Amino acid sequence: RLTGTKSGCGGGGCGACTVMVSRYQPATKTISHFSATACLLPLCQLHGAAVTTVEGIGSTKTRIHPVQERIAKAHGSQCGFCTPGMVMSVYTLLRNKPQPSMDDIMQALAGSCMNFTQIILSFEEIESNCCQLYKLQQMDTEEPEGGLLRIQTYQHVNLTETWLNIILVSLTGLKVFKVATN
Repeated sequence: RLTGTKSGCGGGGCGACTVMVSRYQPATKTISHFSATACLLPLCQLHGAAVTTVEGIGSTKTRIHPVQERIAKAHGSQCGFCTPGMVMSVYTLLRNKPQPSMDDIMQALAGSCMNFTQIILSFEEIESNCCQLYKLQQMDTEEPEGGLLRIQTYQHVNLTETWLNIILVSLTGLKVFKVATN
């Protein structure tokens, strides 16, 4: 059961439901990542996409992600309700731009419920140590073997106009859901 992505305002304003949506771009043979407020994202738009929730990047049972760790160490959680959304916004930014500026970070957090000083300061630390973060997590712009590029291997699924394929990314791997559209 996934509980990290919260249902907050229902209008996309607070950012508590932010997830990362990833799509394989066949023309460029790259994966594009974007953050999205799940409360405003119709299920039909996720056809062929991978959705990563905050549980997909780290947990206390395995290992928390450096973005999560920085917020915790800076005491930047406020009430904590929308913190997972802020984590996912910054995580998506780092996937697209490994060395973001402070302006990039502020723009990524623009949809959050509040830009609390401690949260901003925790991400300022991410900005200055970003390269070390990526070395620690062995993250780069390409997905690791068996990672998101496995989207290509799902081409054997018999698609009709009445089904959507949605891929959910978790720490244990990928899962394809077939959802009836009618």
